[in-house]
Amino acid sequence: MKKILTNVSFDKMYIWVLALFAFSIPYKNNFSNIALISLVFFSICCVNRRSLKKRVRDYAWILLLINGLVFFLGCFFINKEISFNGFNKIGKVVLLLLMPVLLHKYRTLKEENIIFLAFGCGVVIGLVLCWTAFFLNSTNIINYSNFTAPMGGIHPVYFSQFVVMAFFIFLENLLRSIKLEYKIILIVLLIFLSISLFYIQARTPVVAFILCLFVFAFYKILIQNDIKNLKYLILVIFLGALIFFIAINDIDYLLIKDRMINNFNEGLTIRLHSWRCAWNVFIENPKLLGVGFSNTQYYLDECYKSSYLARPYFEHYNSHNQYLQILVSSGVIGIISWLFMVGYAFYRTIINNNLLGLIFLILFSICCITEVYLVRIWGVLFYALFYSLLVFRTKKEKMSDNLKE
Repeated sequence: MKKILTNVSFDKMYIWVLALFAFSIPYKNNFSNIALISLVFFSICCVNRRSLKKRVRDYAWILLLINGLVFFLGCFFINKEISFNGFNKIGKVVLLLLMPVLLHKYRTLKEENIIFLAFGCGVVIGLVLCWTAFFLNSTNIINYSNFTAPMGGIHPVYFSQFVVMAFFIFLENLLRSIKLEYKIILIVLLIFLSISLFYIQARTPVVAFILCLFVFAFYKILIQNDIKNLKYLILVIFLGALIFFIAINDIDYLLIKDRMINNFNEGLTIRLHSWRCAWNVFIENPKLLGVGFSNTQYYLDECYKSSYLARPYFEHYNSHNQYLQILVSSGVIGIISWLFMVGYAFYRTIINNNLLGLIFLILFSICCITEVYLVRIWGVLFYALFYSLLVFRTKKEKMSDNLKE
């Protein structure tokens, strides 16, 4: 009896620690490190042969194999006699491999929803901190670089991606909820998230957000035949736009417009330079295995230097494209493996009628066109957790629970 109670308590703690880990992702690495260590501990405490074997058999093997192939190829193959300075990045590789194993324990959809809501709450609280600092600022002028500073150094593009994901998590809960007070709270949160997204001014996540809205609406209409609930989405968009244009002052409007539209060509030009250099590095070096991810920045910097690109050279710009980054670092084998994993993920989410998983993949895939997300811990944690949770949710698991509140 005592053993049963102990197992039950550990199982509950495992879910809450996993929720705490999801909550901590947008914040300083210190918080997510503590949550990750706790998650490892409770995952070990809750491990049993059956659950571990089932999860590895069901999906962990593909992440272990593909991520290992992509990143360890880039880690260990070096084509020139230059210093190997990539050991500080191996921890991120190990984390990508470790996450699906840590999530070995079976979770009901209700428990998974607790984890997703914890992530959403972490994003909302982070936005509250950002807005508080913004209003306390004497100048009180919106600034792309400084708006997310209270979050502990997270780049606005990463945080914007989290805001978009939190939006669709709350939207899914809104459409499932039957309690009026719960619906009102969620509508307020959705409006808050959508307005904040435009104030952060990260272009690619905004584009991904708009595209995901269309995908979400068409999926509800054509696949799930759920036209009735779309009225809430229309209400959120209408109220969000109305409040945004009523509340914004002329200066902030001009700053946001200047950043999002007028400076688009500048941002695109910088990325085109990075993309061209990344492609040149790939063409000029052995293509099958790449140059090694620890050496990628060295080769890019050499290209920036020879092309007289001062800012990318002195600020050590990466390729600003996750696909090109993998192509350069891990070669043809690496990019084919990565694309296979992404394609397989899309296949799994579609056949399992997993809309939230599909939204995550579209969001992440689009954002990877203009950023290299897996070089920073925020991108690694976000990708590893949501890929492991969402992509391999099965129809059987979806039917096993009722999330109606």
